[in-house]
Amino acid sequence: MEALPGYGWFGWDLYILAIWPWVGITLKRLHDIGKFIKAFWWMLGLMFAMYLLMGIEAFLGHQNEALSILAVVIGLPFVVLAIWLMIAVCFFKGEPDHNRYGPALRTAHDRGGAELSLEDAKTANTKIVQKARAFWNTDFLLSFDGRVTRYDFWVRYMLPVFAIPFPLEYVDKLAGWMYVLDEDFELGLLSTTFSIVFIWPGAAITAKRLHDRKYSGWWQVLPFALMIIAAFLAFVSPVLCMIVAVPAAISFIWFIVETGFLRGTRGENEYGADPLENRDEIGNLPPPSDAV
Repeated sequence: MEALPGYGWFGWDLYILAIWPWVGITLKRLHDIGKFIKAFWWMLGLMFAMYLLMGIEAFLGHQNEALSILAVVIGLPFVVLAIWLMIAVCFFKGEPDHNRYGPALRTAHDRGGAELSLEDAKTANTKIVQKARAFWNTDFLLSFDGRVTRYDFWVRYMLPVFAIPFPLEYVDKLAGWMYVLDEDFELGLLSTTFSIVFIWPGAAITAKRLHDRKYSGWWQVLPFALMIIAAFLAFVSPVLCMIVAVPAAISFIWFIVETGFLRGTRGENEYGADPLENRDEIGNLPPPSDAV
């Protein structure tokens, strides 16, 4: 039996292992808000139903019209609930006092059992809201100014970019929104739209990561330009293609190592302050207006 669509079996193992901590952390955040718990469980149920349909389709080995209709019926409320809960988790303030799920938040130095005052609780909740808003804000997504860390590059950018297209492509397939360009290449409406929309944010975030390494953001153009030239030369001359392909591969490896694995320059550089030093004593990001 083949693996389910979108992931190999190893990918599904990692995905399943990640579900438990994701559910636990999201529930605790909703407990802090004090509501929307039932909506979260409904969203999980719809998500389970979507993956059940994926399993049935993989078992049948072909697309089924009834499954396509059912996927759209299930997928639309799932998307609405997922967007609403994402907004709630990221932007809604937690209750400043006790609720039925437990006491209010405590500061990093006050975890021994003492409860926060109402004013301290509001301050703690404000910091969480600021941190949530700073995760994806307009400066981070759209601005080419400033610097970002390896965590920002991998968790705030690469992880969503690789994870989001899988369910979108599956909905495209079940809803019949796949457009076949030739026998080996097809495009989905939702997944392709997401990829196009994220071109600008991807370039902006990568530029800021290169800034953190003290490089101009224009260096990101080099490996992709060389790969495009090599692909074009493959139809003209295999020898010329190989001549360009070697530096293209080297520049791409350099690009991945620089953006994904090396720490940025310590202290301020010509592109801005060190983002690792621009956090407070308990690791909170600055408010969204200052986050880059």
